[in-house]
Amino acid sequence: MQVYLKNTDEVLTIPVSVEQLRQGFDVLEENEVVVTEIECGCVNQNFDSEEPVEIYVLHYLALLLEILSSEELELLEAILDSDAVEIHTIADFINVIFNLNCYKPHEDIHSEEWARQWLIEQGDMEGHFMDEEMLLWLDNYLDLSKVWRNEFGEGSFTESGYLEKVKENRVLYIGKEK
Repeated sequence: MQVYLKNTDEVLTIPVSVEQLRQGFDVLEENEVVVTEIECGCVNQNFDSEEPVEIYVLHYLALLLEILSSEELELLEAILDSDAVEIHTIADFINVIFNLNCYKPHEDIHSEEWARQWLIEQGDMEGHFMDEEMLLWLDNYLDLSKVWRNEFGEGSFTESGYLEKVKENRVLYIGKEK
């Protein structure tokens, strides 16, 4: 994981051994840094918080990212690409990782256009002739996005498909005590 620090050209690569972590403390002269960006494989996250983060917390985050499966990393990327969560701090980012089970990806649903086609097919399967003209007529009386969201749940579109929120996020990590 590459960690970019505010107001410096320093880039931390973590996780590292305990000895390297101790050396990092000596090099930085402080145990806390302000992070502007993290890159780890497919995950790239910017931070707008000015809150300093202890280096051991970054190391913990790197270890969490390291143990995620490729499917979990893809889900994390979809969550970060969506409007499902707001991430301002490292603690927010860690909580997203802890809450991956709150989301269900639907890779085959890519757009509202797909949802319209799904409604046409559903109408045909139930013996109701439905075409684009019928959908336009219905659209004047119904919010069609609500109809199919009723079928697939609340969520948002991402590059990798529709991301359904199946339960509420819980705050499991709050960071250091103040």
